[in-house]
Amino acid sequence: MAISQGGGAIVRLSGIETGNLPSTRSHEKALSSNIIEDTIGFALHHASYLFKGAMKQAFGGAGFDVTPEEFVMLFMLPAKGINQGELVRKSLKDKTNVTRLLTRMEAKGLLKRTQHETSGRQQVVLITKAGDQLRSRLMPVAQQAIAAATRGIDGRDIETARKVLEDIADNLH
Repeated sequence: MAISQGGGAIVRLSGIETGNLPSTRSHEKALSSNIIEDTIGFALHHASYLFKGAMKQAFGGAGFDVTPEEFVMLFMLPAKGINQGELVRKSLKDKTNVTRLLTRMEAKGLLKRTQHETSGRQQVVLITKAGDQLRSRLMPVAQQAIAAATRGIDGRDIETARKVLEDIADNLH
């Protein structure tokens, strides 16, 4: 890690310059630790992996055959429908994975795809009545899983963590 004249650090991860960052002890530790478990990236991955597993277990335990990815996709579908390309952009997934996910959800009767009325090449994704009903039935299960995951954590800390994660996403977007 190189220190710039202005007191910020220029951080290079795998040869990629990520920019000028403020130089603080905790910030440097989070970025430059040789112990992978001490890095912010590992913490994000670890929490995400465990959270996804908890959501999958909660849905299955409540009798729902739905994955966390399907749950999120259900909530990304507005009542009026959405262009499949826009859904790819919003979901931050690649086109192939979104297509597979939508195909699986369509087979379950949760959504339907139709051709765009003015552009025959584009598809519009619409939530079905069954998908909308499932969405409302899944929300309490998801809320319970979130409550379990955040048990014992002060609400202000949860909000700070959420804000920091948004800032990280903004920096990477």
